[in-house]
This record gives sequence, structure tokens and C-alpha cells, in this order.
Amino acid sequence: MKVSRFEDLEVWQHARELARAIYRFTATNSFSRDYGLRDQMRRASVSIMANIAEGFSRKGDREFTQFLFVAKSSAAELQSHAYVALDQQYISEPEFKSVYDMAEQESKMLSNFIKYLSRPTTQQTQRLNRPNRLNRPNDPIDPMDSIDPRRRALITGITGQDGSSLWTRPLLWPKVAADPSTPEGVLVDLIRAGRLSWLPADSG
Repeated sequence: MKVSRFEDLEVWQHARELARAIYRFTATNSFSRDYGLRDQMRRASVSIMANIAEGFSRKGDREFTQFLFVAKSSAAELQSHAYVALDQQYISEPEFKSVYDMAEQESKMLSNFIKYLSRPTTQQTQRLNRPNRLNRPNDPIDPMDSIDPRRRALITGITGQDGSSLWTRPLLWPKVAADPSTPEGVLVDLIRAGRLSWLPADSG
């Protein structure tokens, strides 16, 4: 499976869960009557989802990153609004912590994605299959021989017409799996996309 839709991104899926929680909390009797705060929190949660989706549709990583920054700002806005809801006793302490922590997790996931997309192209695994993405068939290949087995990944699910693995071909960069600074969330998205799969730590 290729990541050809924004719905495949874990960061968007988590944003959807966050929006669902916000709509649930703001639907209670006392909260639902505070139209200003209710609508602001709902708009902020929807903004996170929408900016990830819109950024994904853009052809360049720089544009995508800009939309991710906007989504990250909306997550911070949501956290601030949650304090107001708590102070007005619209939500309980446990509910506040749930909302705040979910927004915090979303913010971290967005930061990791921004960090990944900001890397030079030659330090990245094949990018997400976004519309209008330009391929670079002449990019060099980074060998896997020096990769720590604990971080090693092999390209699977993508084979050429001859049945050979595409990990030896341009644009499929195993270096991202070897780099300890690569965010785990990014690897998860790549693995779920069928681009990477883990080898056991004792594999050769």
C-alpha cells in the first residue's frame, strides 16, 4: 500500500481522534451554551485535520511544512482554550488532562514530521506519494551494509517487473532507518505505507 491519501497518515488519524474528543466534550449542556468557546475549540481541532490534509495535497515539502506549522499552532490554541474550559468548570480535571495530552501528542507528531520533511532529499526515504511529486531518478543510493541491525529496515511490498526488491533502486533511502534521530512516528507511517519493514534485532 502506498501513502497516496492523507487519510493514511498516522498524524492525521490522531488529529481526527482529537477532533472527535473535542466535539464530545463541547456537546455537554453547560459547555454547549458557551457558543464562543465551544466554536473556537471545534474550529481549532478541525484546523489541525484540515491543514494536514491540505498540506499533503501540495506538490512540495516546503509548502507541506508550512501547513504543518499552522496545524501545530492550532494544537497550542486548543490547549489554551482547554484551560478556559477548565476554569469555567465546563470540563473536569481528568477531561482537561485528556484534551491537553492529546493535543500535546499531536503537536509532537507534527514536529517530528516537520523535522523529517526539512531534511535534505538525499537523507530521506522515498517521499510520500503526494500529487505532483517530482521524482529524482538520478539520486545516488546509500548502502545498507553499515546499518545497525536494531535499526535496519528493508523495503518490502514494492518490487520491479522482474520481482527484485526496489531497495537497491533510486529514491528508496534506507539511511532514514539507520539514523537514530529519525522520529519513530515517521518510520511508523513509512512502515504502514509498505515502504519499510523491521528486521529482528538478531537478523543478519
